[in-house]
Amino acid sequence: MTVNIGTIELSKYNGPFSHVVIPPDVNIIKENAFLECESIRTLDISSNVGEIRGYAFARCKNLESVTMTNLIMRIEEHAFEGCEALKQIQVVDMSQQYAPKVQRKIHRNFYKALQSIRAESAEAYAKQYNVPAKSSFLDLPFSRQIKKETEDHVSRLTEGYEGAPITKSLYDLLRNEEKKSDRLLTHIELFRDSIAVTGVKAGNSTHREYEYKDFNIGIRSLPDANHILACATVLVRLLGDDYCVAPVTNKESVVIRPSIS
Repeated sequence: MTVNIGTIELSKYNGPFSHVVIPPDVNIIKENAFLECESIRTLDISSNVGEIRGYAFARCKNLESVTMTNLIMRIEEHAFEGCEALKQIQVVDMSQQYAPKVQRKIHRNFYKALQSIRAESAEAYAKQYNVPAKSSFLDLPFSRQIKKETEDHVSRLTEGYEGAPITKSLYDLLRNEEKKSDRLLTHIELFRDSIAVTGVKAGNSTHREYEYKDFNIGIRSLPDANHILACATVLVRLLGDDYCVAPVTNKESVVIRPSIS
């Protein structure tokens, strides 16, 4: 297990047991945690687990039954890939302890999570708890969410980064890196708490790369993907027409690149 502040992650299991119960203090089941574990036949996931990551139970070919609560908010793709014997998913409803509005959100989120395991189980769950079948904004891939929000939410966020200390510090950092390269930077990638810069060493064709962890400038991290995009947008405005924001392809970072490569 891995213990972070306030979070316990189950990272690997190699036991011989056919019935496995996830301990109640586990919050996240990590990637490949039970990958190709052939001994498991039944699985009981505790109510404190909120996330199951990719390939966590992939190719557990003898897994027949899974019991879980509907408080699991995220099940990544391929988490149960190749579990050909899995025919039964029992869901324990834990939503009753919450207000009706929160219950609806729990059902909606769990329905989406369940779809990544078994479509038939997800549809049965949706029917039982009256989960709306129509697609919603939250069902869109991240890149389409960003595109949809650009016109309103992200544009409002950019106003907060105009003239902000974090923007000025990052701008000064990038201009300083340009001077070291004596030309445009070839790749800039902005993360929540770091920025990776790639340039060409002045005087020759050797590429130089450097990553500023925690920004190395005493700046708070950016809260989420929308803030990363907003900050990157303002940086491009300051840097001028030589740079542009690349199309968003993931939720971890935003790339700034030369307008003409």
